[in-house]
Amino acid sequence: ECTLNFIPTWRSKIDALRAVTTLDNVELCEQYTDMVRMLRDEACAMFVKVARIGFFAYVRLERLLQKLFSGDADRYAQGLIAGIPRTENPNLQMNVDLVRLHRGEISLDVLVRQYGHLGVHELEIAFPRYREQMEMFEALSAQLTPDIETSLDDKVRQSHALRQRLVEEAGDKGQELDYAIEITRTYLPLRELVKFEYLRGYDILRNISQVLEMRLGWDNGLIFFLYPDEISVLLEDSNMRNRAEGRRREHDENVEEVYVPAVFFSNRLKDIGRFALEADGSEIFSGIGVSNAMAVGQVVIVKDLRDTASIALLKPGSILVASMTDPAWSPLFSIVGSAGGLITEVGGMLAHGAIY
Repeated sequence: ECTLNFIPTWRSKIDALRAVTTLDNVELCEQYTDMVRMLRDEACAMFVKVARIGFFAYVRLERLLQKLFSGDADRYAQGLIAGIPRTENPNLQMNVDLVRLHRGEISLDVLVRQYGHLGVHELEIAFPRYREQMEMFEALSAQLTPDIETSLDDKVRQSHALRQRLVEEAGDKGQELDYAIEITRTYLPLRELVKFEYLRGYDILRNISQVLEMRLGWDNGLIFFLYPDEISVLLEDSNMRNRAEGRRREHDENVEEVYVPAVFFSNRLKDIGRFALEADGSEIFSGIGVSNAMAVGQVVIVKDLRDTASIALLKPGSILVASMTDPAWSPLFSIVGSAGGLITEVGGMLAHGAIY
């Protein structure tokens, strides 16, 4: 359903959309409405399906490994889902293409056409896409190690070798284990592939919003304080600008006055309004390990992908520290490399950062 139907159909629909600069304001609002519907009814629905199946397959594999190999189960699970071929994950392929850009094998225009719809905080259209900050591509390409392609291919070979060994060691359970591995490696990458595709829709929504904002003479970024259904009727309601300005004022006041943790729980609501260090009085942080490896290196804190000064400090073996990561961060993981490490405030075993 995903690879034979959704992906080609989605791509053809995206390609068929008219360039926003050729549309009048009424047509822009109509295309915005159509894009929201396509995202909700088609792309996000498919993402939920593949994500749930991928999570289910991973947990089932993990439980089978626990029965067969006990204490080594976690390490084996991580090894078996590592090394997904980059042809099945466009975010990994982007790393290779960034190196090709640095070598002069492809142009910046080609890279922007392929990956320009990605960006920091990809699901928040108020944030820029890569197409708006092309210097990011050039900066990242200069820092990636030239052997990234070989490194990714080595991961695939190592994963296949581990799979073959474990299937042999599993004895009469070998066929069941091999099937569980195959299903997990088939479905986990689909989550990244579908997200890569539906982010094209988010990029279109951002582009339409910016064009409307410019034509209406609104302040930069003001239109992002409207809800999607409000943009659909933007031209019919003269009060929309006042509504957006009121929300922006309220937002700015709250940001200045109230600290909200990135993650909080119903039994820790008192943490709202208090900074993280004040919540438990400790300067020692602990978390969940997602690999059995250990790394020691120079810590580099990167608050977001616009923090070019911090990104410039990254090198092989660095410990990258971030609030959270998404697929757009994969070039930074490749800079840090297998000798380095990653610490995030938000995440878990199946978070993007953990899988990468």
